Amino acid sequence: MREHPITRIGILLVLFRLAGLAVRYLAQTDSSMRERLALLLPAASVHAGALLALVVLFLVCAKLLPSRRRTVAVVACPGFALLMVAGQADLTVSSITGAPLTPTVFRTFRGFHVVRSNEFLEPLRAHLPLAIAGVAMFATVLVLIALVIRNDERRQTTAPLSWRGVGALAGAGFALMWIPEWVPWPVPPPPIEVAFAREYLRQDHVQLRGSEQDAIRELRRVVGLPSHSAWLSDAYPLVYGSTARLTPPHARFDLPDIVVVMIESLRAEELGFVTGARDSATPNLDALAVRSAVFPAYISNGFPSAPSVLAFHSSAWPHRRKEIITDFATRGFDSIPSRLRDFGYEAIYIGADPNFDNQDIWLPRWYSKVIDLVASGTAATDRNIVNRAIEEIQQHDAKTPDKPLFEFISTYSTHYPFSLPSDAGERPL
Repeated sequence: MREHPITRIGILLVLFRLAGLAVRYLAQTDSSMRERLALLLPAASVHAGALLALVVLFLVCAKLLPSRRRTVAVVACPGFALLMVAGQADLTVSSITGAPLTPTVFRTFRGFHVVRSNEFLEPLRAHLPLAIAGVAMFATVLVLIALVIRNDERRQTTAPLSWRGVGALAGAGFALMWIPEWVPWPVPPPPIEVAFAREYLRQDHVQLRGSEQDAIRELRRVVGLPSHSAWLSDAYPLVYGSTARLTPPHARFDLPDIVVVMIESLRAEELGFVTGARDSATPNLDALAVRSAVFPAYISNGFPSAPSVLAFHSSAWPHRRKEIITDFATRGFDSIPSRLRDFGYEAIYIGADPNFDNQDIWLPRWYSKVIDLVASGTAATDRNIVNRAIEEIQQHDAKTPDKPLFEFISTYSTHYPFSLPSDAGERPL
């Protein structure tokens, strides 16, 4: 069976994927080799197992159709080549967005738009030698596949193929897929083949182990309840209120303006007021923190940007296998700007290219005014975003000074691959 063309092409497919995984995980120089191997080995096991399962499917077809075995092998060639490209795209997108290329992520980033966007192309340009090496390796594999098919056509005898060999290969594939579930190492994201198969076979649903009430009770137990507080409603399981008697509010009170600045991809390790580092990349934020209330242990409720934006606005925890912002777009979610608009606020959003990850579906529901610099033809730099935000505040204060304002500013320039904007007016650190 080792001489069968489908087996040999399948081995090339597996080796190509393993090489991509090695580059993906071993190139992370910010962690130890032990930590990198702990990520690589389970991922390699799952990916190799999934690909072997696909190879087995083609071998079964060749076994059941002996007169069409070469046709099956020829059909397998473009199929395996497509899987090589898809697998590498999956690894590249996950390294950029933090999420594997599942069907729901594919829909969120508007299909092939993600591989044509700067977020995908800029990292390739930044690592051009590595990208060229990958293309050269892919071309080499295609040449080897062509040679395998040509040599098979020249053979006088048919390469043997037994059910025992096919069964052994299938067993090896399924064993490799299940090993990470039973070994105490990090469970890797599913390969792109498994992710698509789960959705189209309707095996990607998430079910509670018990009743919804049991889940709410367990969630509240884990989160905990502050003293002198009580849970308010099962509709919003984590919303609580004080049980202490409060002084009745005055009949009239001033509603403050609220400005939220979301800094893209800013991690706590870069903040001097969190790490205590003297040479900080964020001196202005450090100065602001001195006279502010700071939450140094705050952890984002979602990752990457799309689920985190939804979590901030609506307190919706990310779905384990779906993107709420895409697959639950017809649902209505209570949100901060919607609540504030009920209190008389004007809600304004300023950002750049929110349609990249499907946020443009939700923003008009939340905000009375949505400003997209990319759609208006303005360069998507943070300087332009902040200047426009200041202009909107000034216009609001001039036209409706008695109306409270909620403004959400979504920065853009600090998104990977971290290229310094041309209008930054400073040199890279």
